[in-house]
Amino acid sequence: MRGIALGQVLILRQPPRRLGAALLILCVAFTGAALLHHHVFGGPLGGIDLGVHPVHPWWVDAATVALCLLGVSGAAGLLGTPPGAVAIGYMAASVLFVAAGVAVITDKWLIVTNNNIAGLLDRTNLAVALLLLGLVAAALSGRSWSRVRR
Repeated sequence: MRGIALGQVLILRQPPRRLGAALLILCVAFTGAALLHHHVFGGPLGGIDLGVHPVHPWWVDAATVALCLLGVSGAAGLLGTPPGAVAIGYMAASVLFVAAGVAVITDKWLIVTNNNIAGLLDRTNLAVALLLLGLVAAALSGRSWSRVRR
């Protein structure tokens, strides 16, 4: 197979459906990360917005990086990257999601503001969503590791 080297990553020529699916995975992951990162979260003093970037708790950065890792790992797995590298990406995303989920649970002052989805995203739902994403990423990592061992 012929490929194009981009830095350390080798993207093999794939059927258009695989490339389209990989691109869709990346777009969804990066869009979700951008929306999460620019969401305003309140606290005891309310949401703080300094104009360009809202001030948010540390776990938002962890969850944003985890979403990006999950998307890159999923797209890389679809394009035929070695399963060991994909498994490491999934495991890193899993650890970050779990850390962010636990931080949301323990953050007693967190108030979700700018909630445009009819009140569906409160602190508990956000924590459960992050922990479930961590569980899914861990399951994907285990699946990738099992392919490495074969």
